[in-house]
Amino acid sequence: MRKVMVDPNQVIYPRSRLQLVAVLFNGGANSYSVALVRWREEETEGEVWPYALGIRWNGGPDPKDKGGPLSSGRPIWYILPKDLVPWVLEACSSAPRPTGRPWPWPGRSSWGREKKSVSERG
Repeated sequence: MRKVMVDPNQVIYPRSRLQLVAVLFNGGANSYSVALVRWREEETEGEVWPYALGIRWNGGPDPKDKGGPLSSGRPIWYILPKDLVPWVLEACSSAPRPTGRPWPWPGRSSWGREKKSVSERG
């Protein structure tokens, strides 16, 4: 049976809050994918979008299986918490890179902004 799955390069929703930069790992059907994205947590105009990592289950051989997560029936990325990013990047970098090019992720200083605690907000 031919393995059918959602192409992670086509997972671009929600468009108002996500820009797909590169798929870093694609495990194929019945596995997961990891992507470098630009993500903004709130819908605001003119703001710089911090880098983030997204992860999703690709789905299986059933053509109706869109993997997960989904939102309104569309495949989306789950945005990983920043404290998990180093471990996921390390795991991705140990996987063979098919193009032979370096991995396309920025330095750590480019990752999402630090959140202020409720007490710091005033």
